[in-house]
Amino acid sequence: METIRVGFLGTRGHTLKFINLINGFEESEAAAIWSDDPAKAETTAKEGNVQFCRTPEEVFALCDAVVITAPNAFKKDLVIKAAQAGKHIFLEKPLAVNAEDGKAMAEAVEQSGVKFYMSDPFVRNGIVGLKNRIEAGELGEITGGDVRIAVDRAVVPGHPPVWNRETALGGIMADIGGHALHVVHYLFGRPESVYADLECFTEDAKKNRMEDNAAVIMHYPGKIVTMNASWVSGGNSAHTMIYGTKGWAEVINLPGGNEVQKLVIHTAEGTSSFEGEQLPEAPKRHVRYFIEMIADNLPNDIIGRDPLSNSGVSISDAREYAEILEAAYSSAADGKKIIL
Repeated sequence: METIRVGFLGTRGHTLKFINLINGFEESEAAAIWSDDPAKAETTAKEGNVQFCRTPEEVFALCDAVVITAPNAFKKDLVIKAAQAGKHIFLEKPLAVNAEDGKAMAEAVEQSGVKFYMSDPFVRNGIVGLKNRIEAGELGEITGGDVRIAVDRAVVPGHPPVWNRETALGGIMADIGGHALHVVHYLFGRPESVYADLECFTEDAKKNRMEDNAAVIMHYPGKIVTMNASWVSGGNSAHTMIYGTKGWAEVINLPGGNEVQKLVIHTAEGTSSFEGEQLPEAPKRHVRYFIEMIADNLPNDIIGRDPLSNSGVSISDAREYAEILEAAYSSAADGKKIIL
């Protein structure tokens, strides 16, 4: 098989890390980069030893696939252009923050037939193990849950700035709120309704009208799940707790990296802990799975069905996330529950 040549659109987030990962795979190589920030693109091109391009079209001409790490405001245009150019797409979340854009992007991907993978590596082996036990009925009927993803980047000096509403299109919900949403959606799917409270806690958040603290109540038949995301946590904090009629469970991140988890089950019979080989095999690294999708011609709808795919999100689920994000923003603005 010919080497898969991968281009990069944008320099936000983990661009250089993705370049290095792709160059480390036998099937692929990083080839070119464009960014809305040309100076940063030139620097990254030198660091990653890839060709600097002045337009996305120049990248398309050199590559079979693209990694999109551009700010949210550029994603709709880039996803549609890449799909129409027949380029496979790896996207840093979110796809979009409103349903209309998500629909247009999903239709472009589906009509083109390209591979699509949205990176979001927060469904790990502990979460996969939890879902298996929920489905096996170990917790009884599920009545509720609480999923939290929080960091301290808005309250500790030295973090890269996040306060650009024009390019980000939102605050915490358009950022790491997507990680919590991924976990909830993986466990329970599409909610019936959404009610959100989005708070501007810091002065920067207030000035830029970008929420830095969020709580979203997602209602499902017979259960209510609360989703929390924050930039103003006193230290990084993340947990998943699910409650049922026979017990409750928690997934805990262990020291040694966020990808190391422990699943704890509490029932009337006692408490049981599971980690390491006691849990399902960890999902494959996001960009690794994307390259395998291209090399092995895997269908887009395998994401979420194959447990090893769960460091990412399918195009259909990414579109659904956009609808839920829009509902959260609408709910917070109007103070009303939004029915989906």
